[in-house]
Amino acid sequence: ATPVTVGGKISSIIILIGSVALLGSVIGHFTSLFIMERKKKMPVDLNKHIAICYWSSRGDTIIKELRNSEMAAEKEIIVLHDNEIDEKELRDKNDYYKNVFFIEGDPTKTKMLSDSRVAFAESVIILAGNNDATIADPMTILTCLSIYKLCQKLEVKKPRIIAELMNRENRDIALDAGADEIVSAGFYRTGIMLQSALFPNLSDIFHELLSYGSDKTSVYI
Repeated sequence: ATPVTVGGKISSIIILIGSVALLGSVIGHFTSLFIMERKKKMPVDLNKHIAICYWSSRGDTIIKELRNSEMAAEKEIIVLHDNEIDEKELRDKNDYYKNVFFIEGDPTKTKMLSDSRVAFAESVIILAGNNDATIADPMTILTCLSIYKLCQKLEVKKPRIIAELMNRENRDIALDAGADEIVSAGFYRTGIMLQSALFPNLSDIFHELLSYGSDKTSVYI
């Protein structure tokens, strides 16, 4: 009911103001928590870290192998992704996700790359986010170009970019866009299978060379 007396109207106004203040306090509290969580996920002073753009089933293996390497055992790793990732499940199941920060957004966008300090990374791994080369490769190439342009704008040395391509024919344009190393999964996979057909146990040798661990042989260039 609408207040009729002057006292009632004044009380209504006081209650309304108090409610707005309380709501503002609650919103401010949650906002501060959100900012704190954002800072926790995205350290403001990252430098010489490793950035991974896009996420696939290979992402978990890459992080695990990086942690088995002495050179990256404690390095911060930023994962820029545009799909749903159950971060809690990954962390609960694996202890090597310490200092791994997941940032959701489009890796081709300059602001996303800038906020994640990709320009100051030691190296960037760009995974094929889709098995369709007509979709994945253009996104990979565009991400390379976006990183290259951002580094030019900031006048900093470009991090080393390792790009995964689904179609090796796109290699030259990816290099022109700023990639330093090209990995074409299908090309290497096919080559290893063919060689293994001729030389028994050759696939085991490749596995040992490409894996890190105290009981494995590692190759450093």
